Amino acid sequence: MKTDWLFDLNRDGSSEGWEDAAIKNFRGNPLNNLAREVIQNSLDAPRSDDASAVTVSFEIQSVPKRSVPDIKQLKRSLDKCIKSSDTFVLPEKLENLHQAEDVLKQNKIEILKISETGTLGMEGPCLPGKPLYKYMKAKGQGGKSFDGARGSHGQGKAAPILCSSLHTIFLSTNWQNENFVMGRATLSSHYGKNEKEIHNNVGYWGANFEPVVFDKRFPDWLRREEPGTNIIILGFKNFENWKELLSASVAMNFFVAIQKGALIVNIQGLEISSETIEDIFEDERILKLVEAQSDIPRGDFERAQGYFPTYVSPEHKEEGEVTNLGFFNFYIREREDNMQNIGLLRDDMFITSEIPRLKRKFGASFVGFDMLIEPASQSSRALIKSMEPPAHDGLNTSWIDSENERKKAENGLSNLRRRVLELLERHLKIDVADTEFHSVFDKFFNIDGGGEQISDATDPTGGYVFSSKRTSVQSRPTSAILSGSWSHRLGGTDIDTEKLNTNDNEGSENETGSGKSKPEDLGSEISESNLSKFKSSPVDLNHVKMKYLSEDTFKVEFSAARTGNLKLLAAQQGSDLKTMLRIKDATKGTVLDDGGLVLQTTTGEINSIEVSLSEPFSGALVLLASSS
Repeated sequence: MKTDWLFDLNRDGSSEGWEDAAIKNFRGNPLNNLAREVIQNSLDAPRSDDASAVTVSFEIQSVPKRSVPDIKQLKRSLDKCIKSSDTFVLPEKLENLHQAEDVLKQNKIEILKISETGTLGMEGPCLPGKPLYKYMKAKGQGGKSFDGARGSHGQGKAAPILCSSLHTIFLSTNWQNENFVMGRATLSSHYGKNEKEIHNNVGYWGANFEPVVFDKRFPDWLRREEPGTNIIILGFKNFENWKELLSASVAMNFFVAIQKGALIVNIQGLEISSETIEDIFEDERILKLVEAQSDIPRGDFERAQGYFPTYVSPEHKEEGEVTNLGFFNFYIREREDNMQNIGLLRDDMFITSEIPRLKRKFGASFVGFDMLIEPASQSSRALIKSMEPPAHDGLNTSWIDSENERKKAENGLSNLRRRVLELLERHLKIDVADTEFHSVFDKFFNIDGGGEQISDATDPTGGYVFSSKRTSVQSRPTSAILSGSWSHRLGGTDIDTEKLNTNDNEGSENETGSGKSKPEDLGSEISESNLSKFKSSPVDLNHVKMKYLSEDTFKVEFSAARTGNLKLLAAQQGSDLKTMLRIKDATKGTVLDDGGLVLQTTTGEINSIEVSLSEPFSGALVLLASSS
C-alpha cells in the first residue's frame, strides 16, 4: 500500500495564504481554543455503553523525524510554498514558513498527542456525510450527527492545526475495531511543475487522499488500539507554561461537565476531575500565569472562580420559560465585593459572559452576585447555539440567517433581561428604607483655575464644591464641581439640592424647550432613587484634583474616606438630577445602567480616573459620591 502527501491541483486558479479563514477564527487564543474544540468534540462523540465519563489526555512527546510518515514529501511541499511565497503569502507571514522549515531540519520533532477514552471513535469511511469526512475534509460543515452537539460550524479542526508550527495534524481513530489513520496539512497555495499549475494549500496524507488502515510500518504513536480517536499535532508550538494555561482553560470552560463526573482531563500527568478542579481555581501560580498572558482570557477565568461555586452550591436556583427563547435554568449566588457577573452555559460548557442585553450592569440597588444562565430544553439549546460564532465563545443574533428567527431571538434576549431583573428584584434587592442621612458639607469652598494644571485645592473634611465665595451649610451629598472651561477663577457655584430633586427649577428652561433635554433612557425614577441613595450614604472625597480634558471628558484624582465600593454620578451643576449626565466610560470601575460608576476604593489610596460622558458638558459639573 503506497502512501504519500498530496496537494491537489486547483483548476480554477484560486489560492490561499499561510492562514486560511478557518485558522484565523482561532488565532487569538490558540491554547484556549484548542481545549474548547478538542474536548467538545470528545464529549459529542458516541459513547460506549460502559463509559460513565469521557477522559481526554494531552501529552507532549519527542519523536524521531524519520518516524513521521513520508516526511520528505511534506518538506518538498513546504519548500514549494516558500518558493512561491512572493505570490501567495503575505510578507508578515513568511517568517512562519521559515519557522516550519527549521522544525523539519531537526532530528526530532515534538508532537502533542491528544487521546480520548470512553467514546466509540469517529465513524467512517471518509465519505460525504460521515463524521470522519466532515472533520478532515469538509469546510463549514459540522461533523456532528445530532442536535445536542456542542459544535456546529465544522471549523474546529483549525484549532489544533493552528497549534502546529507545520500546520499539520494526524488523526487516528478506532471505529468498530478498525484503526484508520489520516494526515492533513494546511500550508499555502504553491506552484507545481510550472507557474501555470497552482496546488491547493490543503494537502492530505494517506492513499490517494484517503485514510489508510494502520500498518506495522507506521510509528507506534499513530496506533489506536481501543475505540476512540487520537489527534496528533505535528511540530507542537513551544507555548510557555502550556500545561498550566491549558489547565486553566479546561477548568473555566468545562467545570460543569467535570463537576458532573462526565469529563476527566489529564494534562501531562495532571488530572482534572470533580475531586481536583477546585484546586485549579485556587492555585495562585496558575492565577499569576493567567494574569501575565493573553491566550486564556483573564476575566473569564476570574469570573469562573465565582461561577464554579455558583453552579455547585447556588443560593437560589430557578427554572422557567423565557418567551421566544425557551426554558432556562438560573443559578444565583451572592458575592461580597459587589461585582455583578452573568455567564451563559450550554451543554455543560461555558460559552460567554458577554450576553446581549445583559452586558450592562444592573446598578447599586442589588448586592453583588454571580449568575449562571443555562438553556434547559433542546429547542433553547439549539437557538442559543445558532447565535454562537465558530469558536462558540460569544453570542450574536447576526449568526442567524433567517430574518424572522433573528428578530424573534432579539425579542427573546430582551425578555431574558427582564427575567433576570425580576430574579434580582426578588432575591438580591438592597433594602435602603431604614438608612439615615448624614451631612458631610463644609462652610467654605475655594479653588483657583490654573490653566491646564490639575488644581491642588483640598478640603480637609472631604466634601468639595469648587467656588470663589462663601457658601451656606446645606444638606447634600459629597460633591465636586469642575469648570467646563478650566481657564479662569470659578464663579459662585452654590448647589441647592432641594432644587436638584424637584420638577420646578425657577429660571430653568423647560425640558422640551431650547435648554438641555433629558438624556435618553434616564427617567425620573432612576434619578430620584439615585438622589435618595446618595442622601442616605454619602462618602467624603479627600485630596480632590480635577482637570478638563475635552468637551465630554475629565480627569479626577481623589482619596476616599472609606474602604469599599464607591459610586460616582455626574450632573450639570444647578440642574435637575432628572437631566444628569450619563457616564459612558471610565479608565477604572464599572459603568452601570443608570449612568453611574462603581469602583473599589481603599482608605487613603489615591484614585486617578479619566471619565467620559455620553454627551458634552458646558459650565460646571457636579460629581457626586456615595457608598455603593
